[in-house]
This record gives sequence, structure tokens and C-alpha cells, in this order.
Amino acid sequence: MQETEFIAQNKEKWKELEEILDGNDKDPARLTTLFIETTDDLSYSRTYYPNRSVRVYLNSIAQKVYSTIYRKNKKGKNGISEYLKEQLPSALFQTRDTLLLAFVIFCSGILIGIFSDIYYPEFARVVLGEYYVEMTKSNIENNDPMQVYKSEEAVEMFVRIAINNIQISFGIFVFGLLWGVGTTYVLLSNGVMFGAFMHFFFSRGLGVESFLTVMQHGTLELSMIVLSGSAGFILSKSILFPGTYSRLEALVLASGKAVRIMIAVFVLLIYAALIEAFLTRYTEIPNAIRALSILLSVLIVAGYFVIYPCLKYRKAAPSVSNNEEIPLFRKTNIVLKKIKSSAILCNESLYLFGKHVSKLAKTSFFIALGIGVCIAIYTSGNFEQIYDLSDLRFSLSYIVWAWFPFQFLINTNIIEPIYIFLLVGFSVISIVSYSSTTKELSIHQSGSIKNFFNALLIGGIAILPTHLSPFLTFFLMLFTWPFCMLWLIATFEKRTWMWNTLREAVSLCAHGFSRIMGTFFTVHGIQYIILLTVNGALVQVFGLLFTGKPLNILYLLFEFISINIPRTFPFATEVPYAVYSLILLFALFIVIPISLISTLLVYHSLLESTDAQSLKNSISFIGTKKRAYGLEKEA
Repeated sequence: MQETEFIAQNKEKWKELEEILDGNDKDPARLTTLFIETTDDLSYSRTYYPNRSVRVYLNSIAQKVYSTIYRKNKKGKNGISEYLKEQLPSALFQTRDTLLLAFVIFCSGILIGIFSDIYYPEFARVVLGEYYVEMTKSNIENNDPMQVYKSEEAVEMFVRIAINNIQISFGIFVFGLLWGVGTTYVLLSNGVMFGAFMHFFFSRGLGVESFLTVMQHGTLELSMIVLSGSAGFILSKSILFPGTYSRLEALVLASGKAVRIMIAVFVLLIYAALIEAFLTRYTEIPNAIRALSILLSVLIVAGYFVIYPCLKYRKAAPSVSNNEEIPLFRKTNIVLKKIKSSAILCNESLYLFGKHVSKLAKTSFFIALGIGVCIAIYTSGNFEQIYDLSDLRFSLSYIVWAWFPFQFLINTNIIEPIYIFLLVGFSVISIVSYSSTTKELSIHQSGSIKNFFNALLIGGIAILPTHLSPFLTFFLMLFTWPFCMLWLIATFEKRTWMWNTLREAVSLCAHGFSRIMGTFFTVHGIQYIILLTVNGALVQVFGLLFTGKPLNILYLLFEFISINIPRTFPFATEVPYAVYSLILLFALFIVIPISLISTLLVYHSLLESTDAQSLKNSISFIGTKKRAYGLEKEA
């Protein structure tokens, strides 16, 4: 039976059920009968229409009935529950080979550290630092070898440790893009440091005390380092062994699994930081309790991340959705009212962006030029007030994330009024991007004036984290930016003011958090790969060859312009800064359209998965449209 016939045959029954649910007086007998019949229809739709919206629609009705009967408010699968029960275990099982590889490399590093410290007694000073070794020796002499965990206020210690651990894990993950060499290096170096650290205490008869103290939080920290390495190797494996896909297509599909793992890594690292800051300092706790705490962490890590995925899928590997098999960057007919995976959403986003990239690039260039002129006028040509080039020369962390266009925003020297210029630019590029995309998708547009002020206000909220430390800014904006873009799209689509759509944005974000973040990381991961390859892999090498030291691409360009402009040339000092400003601002504004386009598609996909509005419209339309001699076919 075709889907349209199935709907036509049962639509009156479904309408009656919805009317009963929406009414105040409910006939229990009739409700039970309709509930049984609807669940039968749901079972049929799951078998014959698994990827159609009718299944979602019937599922929502069945759950509403269940809620009414049992006085419970269940509205479908909980996003977090689905992530913990299905998405993460599936990703872990499918990538168990990379987890084993990361574990072996990290353990090898530990052994290297132990044997190096045995045969070279001063090795600990090399890897741990002179200051740390001397401080620890002093603490041992004072009969408090673990005093380092008590020397700092707990809250400050928690923030510092959480940031440091997340920074290391994120670095291990991202360095997988450099063909796995970076991930291998960081895993080995961290393993060597831990091995040398533990042997340092064992060689002084403090092995049990150090183990019971450190491993309370270290069990989770070290496990998350290994998981980060696994996520990094997932990326490198897709680049080195793409199979039947192009390397970029394979990387996009692999990044979905890697991101699911990294979300769990970040959460558990924060939990480990809480333990280290607030509990590890109490070394007087009985050894039995500390050992029990370590054992509990081991059971959580081994049980959930290793044993549970294997038991869950021991008979059959997790199925791969057909949606994930769709290659990227190929033209497709974009249908808004349809439930889509992150891979499809990414494909369609990049297609739309590529179709309008010329217009969007020109707009971004003129916005960057206009803001650059405003900055020059406001600072009277003294760009040094807001641009600090000392960080551009070289640092390992710079390769990982400091190239990000948000670096301009997190510069502590930035003058507050310049934020107004940036927000105006954000509003203009958002309106242009939305206008271009809606024409392509035949979406009714709202007034530009209202859109402008909505974008101005929501953009101001989006960049609030930039007043924090650089790493906190980067970490928080990974979450606040996708939400604010979803909120902005909701205001554009509803043609209303931002405060009227906040509740809807929060609800959609809670319902489709994994899809929103998956699409965000996938889309922006592509531009990240390009910039990382150019800046982190190629330019660093060329800078080392021609200057004797690794250089950042922007700093290299800045120096090139400075050297080749005659000192007698007007504004010779300002020109390099002006060019640097133009490039940085252009990079900032060209990523906004792709964020907005992808969020627009995510928004409509989430709407369809929550209320199946297009299906309801089609149900009401069935029976009223005319057929031409039975030639109408299923879409």
C-alpha cells in the first residue's frame, strides 16, 4: 500500500483521536480503542514507511495517548537518553579499533616514562619541570607529599584544571587532522609524563599514597585522554583510508562519531576536575574509601565505554543509516519539511553556501572593509591599540584554535565601541545570507528592519562570552553560537521579535541538541580543516625553511608587507595593520553565512521531527485534491 492510500484510509480515525485528546471530556473506552488501532498503524508504518513523516506523526499521537492514560508527560525520546543509550555506544563500538590503538600508544608512553626515570634519574626534571620536582621534594620532606592539591582555593583550582584538561583533550582530538601524527605525539608525551610522575613517587616509597591520591581523579582524566586520542584517530583514519568516499566526505561522516565521543569526554573531564579540586585534597580519608572511589571510576569507564557497547552490539553491528551514505557537495533537491541527519544537513548547507558564495564573499569583503575604516578612524590609525601581534609568531596552541576569527573578539586590547561595528556587520551579513537562501527555498521573508534589530540584539548576546578568558570564550561559544543562530532563525521565520521565539528556540535545542551540534561541528569542521592544513601544516613548514622558525600565516604576510613597503610611502606603518585587519574581519564574517544557512535547514528539520506539521497539512489535503486518471505517484 502506498503511503497516501494508507493515510487516506486512516485519517478520519487519527483526526478523531486528536480531537478526543485536545478536548476536556475523554471517553476512556473510545480512547482505548483508538489507541490500540493507532499503535497498530504505527507498527505498520515502522515496517513500510520507516523514513517517512507519517511514522513520526503516529508516534507522537501514540505517546500523547499514553501520557493521557498514565498521567505522564512523555513527548518522545529524550535527547540525552538517546545519546547515552544509542548514539554514543554505537560510535564507540564502530570505532573500537581506534580506542585500542590510543590505549596501546598511551600505555607505551607510560612504560617509556617509567624506564626512562629508572635509567636516567634526572628524567623527571626534564618532563615535569625543575620547579615542580623541587616543590614536590620539599613537600615530601615536610611529610605532606600531596600538598600540591591543597595549596590552592578549591573553586579556582577547579576552573584551572577543567580548562587545562579540556584544552589537552581538544588538542589531542584536533591533531588527528594532521594524519594522526599530532595525536600520537600528544598521547605519547602525556603517557611519558604520567609514567615518570608515578615512578618519581614509587622510587621514594610513596607509591601507594600517590596512587590512591592521584587516581581518584586520574582514572577519569587518563581515560578521557585515551578517548580523545581515539576520536583523533577516527579523523585521521578517515583521511588516510577514506574507502569509497572522497577524503572530505569520509572525514565529514567520521567527524559525527568523533564529536559524540568528545561530548562525553568534556563532561567527564569537568567531573574529574571537581573531584581533583574538592576531594583529592583530603588525603586523610581512609585508604579503603579512596580505593573504592578509584574502583568505581574504573567500573564506570570500563563498563560503559568498553563492555556495554560490545554487549549491546555483540550479535549485530549498529546499522548505518542510509542518510549517512549520501555524499557531500552533490546537488540535491532540498525539501525543508523533512527529518534529516546531520550529514544530509551539512550536504545541503554547503550546496546552498557554494551557490551563493560569490555574493556572500563580496558582502563580507565590503563589511570588513567598512569596519576596518571605522576602526582606523576611531583609533586615529593606531591599530596597535587593538591588535597584539606578539601571539602570532608561534605557539603550539595557536595551530589548534587561535587562528579562529573569534580571536579578534577575545583580544583584551579591543575597544568596547568596536563591538557595535561588529554587531552591525553581523546583522547585515545575516540578512543578506537569509535573503539569498530563502529566495532559493521559496520561503516567505519578513521585514528587513525588524530582522536587522533582531540580529543586532541576538548577536550581542552571542558574543557575551568574549569578555572571558580566550579558552573559556572558545569553549562557551561552541554552545552559545549554535543556540543563538537557532534563535535568530526562529525570529526570522516567525516574523516577530526575538523575545517571542526564545521559548521555541530553547525547546528545539533541547529536542535536537545532538543534531544541532553535529551539523555545527561538521560544517565548521570543514573550514577548520582547510585553515588548519594551510596554517598549521604547510605554512609552519615553509616558515621554518625560509626564516628558521615556524610562523603563523598572518604574521608571515604582515612581515612581508612591512618589509616591502618603502618607509617613505604614506601610511607605511598602518598599511600592514590595515591588510591584517581586512583579512581577519573577512574571515570572521564569511563563516556567519554558513552558520545561518545550516541553522535554517536544521530549524525546519527539527520542526518536522517535533510536530510533523507538513504531514498534518497533507492529511487535511488528502481527498480534496484531484487526481489525473490515477497518474499521481508517491513522492
